[in-house]
Amino acid sequence: MGLFSRRRGEAATELFLSGLDQLQAAGVELEASSGFWPTGHAGICLKDDTSVGPALEAATAELATLPGASPARSSTDSYGYRWLLVHGEDLGSAATQVRVALQLLAEAALGARVACAPFSFQAAEQGPLYLVFLPARGGFYPFAPTGPEARDNQLEITIAGELEDHLLVEAEKERWFPIYDCPVEAPA
Repeated sequence: MGLFSRRRGEAATELFLSGLDQLQAAGVELEASSGFWPTGHAGICLKDDTSVGPALEAATAELATLPGASPARSSTDSYGYRWLLVHGEDLGSAATQVRVALQLLAEAALGARVACAPFSFQAAEQGPLYLVFLPARGGFYPFAPTGPEARDNQLEITIAGELEDHLLVEAEKERWFPIYDCPVEAPA
């Protein structure tokens, strides 16, 4: 399943959202295999320009009508990316909110502006872990930040191996870009 969006003179960008359907089962596997549990926090990262703000406001208002959804909010990180931040009562609820928001952004011709959608996980005595969804490719990759500009590559590779039977893992590791300063909340 894909959504098409076109923005003044840009080529159509197809968003492959069916990967979100696999997320709930992958979350169960991740908790069983590595002890990382979903926090219910997620977000959508967009490359900023003047057209992003009104679409984020509209998506935020629409998400407020979903059952079980906490109020969504927007944010800008230190790198200038715009974020739509959501929190669901569980991973499935967060994935539904992200799916709806991605559909709304595509309808607003902003599909090409979407960079990624991270979902937050936490484990006892470990830092946060994000399963990062790439809507333009339909796959996920793990991101395990360990500091302001550092990450745990070994943990990311281990998590990817544990999830490859449950989730479409992005095969091209050069696309596993860091999302430092990610405003998606994880409990401390």
